[in-house]
Amino acid sequence: MFAEIIPLARLPKTISSLDYALPLDMAEPAAGQLVRIPFRRQEILGLVRRLKAHSAVPDSRPLLGLACPGPLLLASELENIDVFSRIYGVSPSVFAKMYLPPLQKAKLRRAKLTPRLERAGATAPPPAYVWYRAPAERLEAIAGFSAAPALVLVPEARQIQELRRELTSPGLKILTWSADLTPKEQFERWYAIARGEFDLIIGTRDALFLPVLPYLATIVIDHEHSPHHKNWDQTPRWHAKHCAQFIARQAGISYVEMSYSPSFSSYFSVHKGLYAGSTIAFDRKNPDTARATTDWYGKRPPEIVHESGRPRPEAPYHPAIELALSELGADSGAEDAIVVLNRRGFDRLFLCRDCGHTERCPECGLPLVYEAARKELVCYYNALRLPVPLVCARCRSPLIIHCGAGLERVEAAVKTLVEPRGIQVIRVEAGRRPPAAVAPGPRVLVGTDAVLAHIHPENTRLIALLDADMELAWPDYTASESAWHRIQEIQYRKHPAARLIIPTRRPDHLVFKSLLDPERLYRTELNYRRSMRYPPYNFLVRYLHGDPDKRRAETAATELARTIERTLTDQGKTATLNGPFALQPAYLRRAYWYGFVIKLNRESWYDDVMMINNLIPPDWKVDPDPLSILSS
Repeated sequence: MFAEIIPLARLPKTISSLDYALPLDMAEPAAGQLVRIPFRRQEILGLVRRLKAHSAVPDSRPLLGLACPGPLLLASELENIDVFSRIYGVSPSVFAKMYLPPLQKAKLRRAKLTPRLERAGATAPPPAYVWYRAPAERLEAIAGFSAAPALVLVPEARQIQELRRELTSPGLKILTWSADLTPKEQFERWYAIARGEFDLIIGTRDALFLPVLPYLATIVIDHEHSPHHKNWDQTPRWHAKHCAQFIARQAGISYVEMSYSPSFSSYFSVHKGLYAGSTIAFDRKNPDTARATTDWYGKRPPEIVHESGRPRPEAPYHPAIELALSELGADSGAEDAIVVLNRRGFDRLFLCRDCGHTERCPECGLPLVYEAARKELVCYYNALRLPVPLVCARCRSPLIIHCGAGLERVEAAVKTLVEPRGIQVIRVEAGRRPPAAVAPGPRVLVGTDAVLAHIHPENTRLIALLDADMELAWPDYTASESAWHRIQEIQYRKHPAARLIIPTRRPDHLVFKSLLDPERLYRTELNYRRSMRYPPYNFLVRYLHGDPDKRRAETAATELARTIERTLTDQGKTATLNGPFALQPAYLRRAYWYGFVIKLNRESWYDDVMMINNLIPPDWKVDPDPLSILSS
């Protein structure tokens, strides 16, 4: 007898499992059970995929023993591991470890678990959508789902405790799950969930792989528009929405999406009747709907101010923002203001006035950022720091200027304006905690998008969004949607009377012209996507590859793209390949990056992606439903 084992180690995607012989004196393991196996020159844990009478591998090494008393995973969960690993182009060991508790050998040996049963004969209902217009509507919907065991996925860890505090139903057993838990906490909660000791689970996307079956009735994707539901920055680049839909269909449970700002794809699905019993109606002729959408739930609408002329060095923001900041704290001692700019550094460009030469990173080619605090030019992508040149590298002119205000310059200007009046200025960035002890009184929080988490309806009275034009200028089909959701997040979170000021050189842009008529943006953008065969009308999958040699990277991308094109043509697939093209930044992590995208039929993309992945070399990255086509 032999066991087909998924070694729980880092493996190339070409290795899915290994065969091991079952010793005669060893109890027969079950599929889904952990065992101890010899691997290379060490002992590791493995997951039993199945038992079989014969092995194609001669002289298979024997199993060393059982690692836990019984199976931890169901047959359906083993199937999910296989499917997801094939879709996202990784070894099954990657998803196997995501499904399992922390691999603590002593605890696994002692832990008792009654074997779980599969959900038999259940047919999943059609997906549903909940479009809520206020926090109270959101809580009411989630409380309703918890009448039967439910899993609610939120995009960011901070939202777990926020939602946990707001759900106050007595007797409701709520468990939370995120990467912030210690291994001990994760182990205990994993087993509690496997025993069905929950009414509601709130977690980030990784909670999707908890042992919730057969108890679970509903999977809910809250804030479904958020990009944080996708694991976009590392392999495997999986999306919670796609995996959740697959799991719900397979298990016969309900799948629900929720948001205050529907994604364009979900808006499409609702209006096509693909989400049963759901409506998203931006109907300005209806008084209630008009009040809820025109001013976004009765709140003060965004103020779009036209930014014309050259920026003033002493105040790198619109005069309307300067005036609003100067009035901060005049009526209340607890007012906050938030200034948002996704540009690090002091200035974004360092250029010659004579010849126009711009100092760029010698590796990725992007403009270097000037940091005033350290008086250096910096490339954040490649962690490169260079001294500030005294003359132009091209024409030797001393007339060098720096422009394009970054976060440091804005922070300095705000301090000059408000600190003489006793108002604190605090910088907030991802990975940088604001001071723990902050004196009471008005504050100005200056930061990247991480600062949006600090919008408090009770005391935030002003939000200034300084870089909307930069986001809209990104040459990607998702740019308008990303900018739209960002504005709607602020509108949803802020006080009804709070001001949102957005300076722009493009006040006639569709996003701004649609703020009082969202239907206009959704329908116009969807018509454009249909003409270009973009999602939701087709499914996109992106393949990217990096190589230290630029020519070799481009050649590899070109050859693979042609091979895939021939295969798709030979198999009669309705697909379009675009590329290859250089990604941005072109040089990152010591490699030049090239990629291409394939537009697939949205009904058969699962099978098509798995077929194409068989042609992809092991060192390529697979990115189904990419957030950006051009980002490396």
